[in-house]
Amino acid sequence: MNETNNDNGIQDKLALGLRARRILNGLTQEALAQVSGVSESTIRRIEQRQRPPTMSTLIRLTRALHCSVDDLVKYDGIANKYTPGKAGKTRRRPLSHKLQKSSHKPHKKD
Repeated sequence: MNETNNDNGIQDKLALGLRARRILNGLTQEALAQVSGVSESTIRRIEQRQRPPTMSTLIRLTRALHCSVDDLVKYDGIANKYTPGKAGKTRRRPLSHKLQKSSHKPHKKD
């Protein structure tokens, strides 16, 4: 495997992991943008594999999602599974029952 294919594989894993972790945390791309300080368009491009994330972007996203970069790369693909819907259409299967929930609890402000 050449270096370009390897980079694309990592980018694919990061894109899938980012989307899954975002959904697991109940966040839209807009909400993740607000929490992380990364623009919504950058998040969308990363998830759609149109743009590889920079290291500083990855750090901001993983902090906002309470996970590590390793957690994103080791994502197992559940977010892209589809189940048959009505009239032959497809619908997304809910993720919350399949993915492990983060053990991080938000801090309460006094």
